[in-house]
Amino acid sequence: MPNSGMVYASDETGNPLNDFSLYCFIFAYNEEDIIESTIKNAFIQGCDKVFFVDHMSDDSTLDLATKSGAIIYDIYKSRVWLF
Repeated sequence: MPNSGMVYASDETGNPLNDFSLYCFIFAYNEEDIIESTIKNAFIQGCDKVFFVDHMSDDSTLDLATKSGAIIYDIYKSRVWLF
């Protein structure tokens, strides 16, 4: 028996978010194998901007992130982690 309390997208008529912007922040360390596809997918999903934070990657993660359209937000200069 279907749940009669379910609400479906077609049932709702909301106001469009005309002035809405969606941003993504990606934090990464040595992710050269997946960073390009991750950033491209963020744009495909509707992100207006993708900000990237690098944690001192030893590989080409930072360069690939820049070439994929991400905005470099920060680059950590130390690998010290504080939890």
